[in-house]
Amino acid sequence: MGTKRKVSSKQWLRWLLPLFAVCLAVGIYIVQGLPGLKPPVVWPSGNLGEFVLPDIHDEAGYAVFIDVGQGDATLLISRGHAVLVDAGPPGAEDVVLEVMRACGVEKLDAVVATHPHADHIGGMRKVLETVPVDAIFMPKAVSSSVTFARLMETISSQGKKIKAPVPGDTLAVGGFDITFLWPEKDYEDTKNMNNNSIVLRAEFEGKRLLLTGDMEKKVEKTLVEQDADLRADVLKVGHHGSNTSSTKAFLAQVNPHYTVIMCDGVSYNHPHTKVMERLMDLGVDIYRTDRNGTVVCRLAKEGITFTVESQNKERPAPVSSYDADDTE
Repeated sequence: MGTKRKVSSKQWLRWLLPLFAVCLAVGIYIVQGLPGLKPPVVWPSGNLGEFVLPDIHDEAGYAVFIDVGQGDATLLISRGHAVLVDAGPPGAEDVVLEVMRACGVEKLDAVVATHPHADHIGGMRKVLETVPVDAIFMPKAVSSSVTFARLMETISSQGKKIKAPVPGDTLAVGGFDITFLWPEKDYEDTKNMNNNSIVLRAEFEGKRLLLTGDMEKKVEKTLVEQDADLRADVLKVGHHGSNTSSTKAFLAQVNPHYTVIMCDGVSYNHPHTKVMERLMDLGVDIYRTDRNGTVVCRLAKEGITFTVESQNKERPAPVSSYDADDTE
């Protein structure tokens, strides 16, 4: 019979120490990431367990509608490239940058400031100061607000030039083909800043997304009468769901299957009941950042899918750090 071999304490240590080191490394990775590696950022979710943001290097195209409260911020990412359309109100910049970081965005091919209202450009200044940006698109419209002045100071200090796109201008980013639809050359509505909003269509593998800023009925009517190519599978509902936008004629020409409303659900009675009724009459799927938090739309050849941060997000009353008159 063989004899049992005794294992010394030194031998146990030789075996256990490497195992302990591996466990420690895994723990560090989970908490803060190993050097050169980035763990996925998982956001808490109401009824969905875990909400994981997409990676910029994915072969699909993504539109990330970032929950910035009462404001707009949409991140388009595809195949290592990214475009940010608006950056929310002042105070939202850290949320926008965190989403970008979680998606692996280290530089932006372009930023688009749809119009000079603070709830769209409030976070843009810090984004420009934090992340390299290749191109800046803005309408020719200007504002007397402090928010706009500070953004322009930052752009000037970086020596960057602003491009004012006109209908028909295009931009290829990753797998996205972006076409600008509004405003027309030299157009400026001095009475209503919202009508100066840049309107763009982003297409990926035949799937279309339409972003309209805060465009209102007047411009919607013009585009419909011009028979502009507005058809889109996904519509970012104009002006946070205000009844100033989303006319029946405009919605009929877009003919979307999915819609996203970006608002806090409290300010300015957004989204308006009549707009919700018009959308429901169309039979479209409706996503709302005030209820769903951040909304992710995945576009691929095989179809369009959505994931949301929450099914029923609880939101505290909004605290504005800017003049409300600069957002309407």
